[in-house]
Amino acid sequence: MNYLISGGETADGTQQDFIIADGKIVKVGANLAKADAIQIDATGCKILPGL
Repeated sequence: MNYLISGGETADGTQQDFIIADGKIVKVGANLAKADAIQIDATGCKILPGL
């Protein structure tokens, strides 16, 4: 299963999108797209690694 988490804010304050495939982050960047991914809007949320 693939996920696209968009609009999340990283620890350094930049807004990024994340593509997760098979449970692993495979791409981080701005304005990413993946047609077959479940899309999650993370606008206004902080994105942090598992703690």
